[in-house]
Amino acid sequence: MRKEEFMDGLKNALTGEVSQRVLMENLNYYEDYIIIEIRKGRKEEEVLEELGNPRLIAKTIIDMHSESNGVARSCYEEYEQEDLEREAKRNMVFITGWKAKFIFAVVVIGIICLFGIVLSFLLPLLSILIGTALVLAIVRRMMN
Repeated sequence: MRKEEFMDGLKNALTGEVSQRVLMENLNYYEDYIIIEIRKGRKEEEVLEELGNPRLIAKTIIDMHSESNGVARSCYEEYEQEDLEREAKRNMVFITGWKAKFIFAVVVIGIICLFGIVLSFLLPLLSILIGTALVLAIVRRMMN
């Protein structure tokens, strides 16, 4: 089966059974899912075989939406969230050992250097402010 056949089968089975919004949400979801899986390097046939018969998928969608629209949305969103979490975990990079220590050291040194640069600009201003405050204090004492 090809993607177009799968999508047509799903569309035909859902048309008239669920709202237009539900129809489009599911068509978009399965279209995106198939595209993402193919981009990961899987074959179209393999992805479609894993999904199974589009009429069975449609029946599940129809049953969920006829029982309780809120429960159906909850199940759909749960599945979508789990898929996003799996994708996020797959894309994480863990740095351990000497590389992690090196990166940590570079970050700490960078922060210290940045702090030093800021202080080098602020200390002259601070000394001017302190000097001005002392002069004003002396002038006030002399005036009193």
